[in-house]
Amino acid sequence: MKSDVVVNSIKEVVLACQHAGLKVWALICDQGTPNVAAINKMYKYTAEEYIRNGEENRLFGVKIGEQEVIPLYDPPHLLKCIRNNFFMYQVSFKWRNSGTEVANWDHLRKLFEIENQEDDEYRCCKKLTRDHIENTKKMKVSMAAQIFSNNVASVMKRMATRGNVVADLNYLPQGAVSTAEFLLFMDYVFDSVNGSYVSIKKGKTLKCAITKSTGHKTFWAEAIKVFSSMEFSSGSKTHIVPPSIKNWMHTLKAFSYLWYKCEKENIAFLCPRNLNQDPLENFFGSVRSHGVRNISPNATSFVNSLKSLVINNFLASHSRSANCQNDNLKGLDDLKHMLTSLEPVIEVDVSFPNVIVPEYQPAHNSLLKRGKLTYVAGFVAKKVLKRIGICKQCRQDLVGDDRSRAECFIVDARAYSAKALLAPSTNFNEFFQKCIFIMSNILPQICHSQNITTLIKKILNELCKEKIFCCNKHDVKKLICDYISVFHLNVWIKNVNAILKGKQVINKSSIDRLKIYASKKFEKHRNYCSRVRRMKNIQH
Repeated sequence: MKSDVVVNSIKEVVLACQHAGLKVWALICDQGTPNVAAINKMYKYTAEEYIRNGEENRLFGVKIGEQEVIPLYDPPHLLKCIRNNFFMYQVSFKWRNSGTEVANWDHLRKLFEIENQEDDEYRCCKKLTRDHIENTKKMKVSMAAQIFSNNVASVMKRMATRGNVVADLNYLPQGAVSTAEFLLFMDYVFDSVNGSYVSIKKGKTLKCAITKSTGHKTFWAEAIKVFSSMEFSSGSKTHIVPPSIKNWMHTLKAFSYLWYKCEKENIAFLCPRNLNQDPLENFFGSVRSHGVRNISPNATSFVNSLKSLVINNFLASHSRSANCQNDNLKGLDDLKHMLTSLEPVIEVDVSFPNVIVPEYQPAHNSLLKRGKLTYVAGFVAKKVLKRIGICKQCRQDLVGDDRSRAECFIVDARAYSAKALLAPSTNFNEFFQKCIFIMSNILPQICHSQNITTLIKKILNELCKEKIFCCNKHDVKKLICDYISVFHLNVWIKNVNAILKGKQVINKSSIDRLKIYASKKFEKHRNYCSRVRRMKNIQH
């Protein structure tokens, strides 16, 4: 569609809304060439109209009818574009009163490789996959958001600074600090235009609705300066400024101006997540899936699907135009109720299984692995203390005050504020890591057994006889074994399924027989699918 047609269509729709009594404050589009050209033309037409009338143009947006309308670019689309450019080029920027910093995608790749060097169930950046690193799914917003996250940025920054102190090949170079700062900055930017709750989430001060007391306007002013200093480069190509940089700056200015208008109208808050293309994309998805898989509907088919969806309330379970009353009936039971019901569990007496468990040697664990397990141990301590309630002795047994220990570096990195996360005591940390070591070795041997959680508890109680818990009121050891037997089992199953799907690559040093089998199964299926695709291409 040509830009002139887009302009005429926008004006026609906006004027119709205004005639119906609605106030249209903003327009949202992606960075498609016709869309950008249409916005530029509307700005040009507005400026020409004011010049003809001999008036000064003080509008931020464009004039349609007698009202000002503010064009915005879709923030998720802008985030994807920044990620795609970052994948191809290194980026230089200035932030937080520091000099020019340079972020490089290779640091992200190195972080992923470090995470996969060891055969470990727990990872610092568990959402990062090979698809993220190779940028194979360029159109998925979730992939970009998972890269530009506080989780990845904090771990990368801590591993880069830790490498200066500890001589370990598993750490990132000092330059990765700048990459972490860039990831964190983009996380803040996207949070500031993606809030949907009035209340502020813990640690996410910008991912909320815009109010008078939030810091959105101050941050946007700072972010605009950062974007103005941002450049991409690669080899001989230098000083590359993609359109997404300019459009991010325009969008942040537009959000700031929209909030200014909201304040003038005494509007208490504005949810920025409502200002994107998601509703339109969901609607188009409904049209494409209506009746049959119609991914390229013509005008007639689109109008017919639109009418059907409107009549059916967009596939609502009970339409308002239905010719029968809602019977309010439901199934006698459902899966969620079955899984979450609080019926007492009947303990089954099981015999000790014939399993082989190597001798536990904590010194063989790398600092990275101990750091990850220390972080998880703090999480388990928090869950157990929540079940126990207030007990000074239990808290003393489970929680440690010394955060200067080397293995606490991930706990400190992931905490949004000082002491926001619990650090486990030294004794409990060693006990927990021994339990995880035992479970990692026995699960491939007993995963086919019935009453598997009961088996795990029996094995842990038999092999972990350390008396480190001093509370006489609570059986802390039993609570811990009960929790981690289910918790670690779920983590292990998820990792096996991820290997089966190809989302996770098995480590070469892995001795887990089930993971090795899952990896071979995936490779066999992938090779079969490749042969089928080649045969189809030959036939065509």
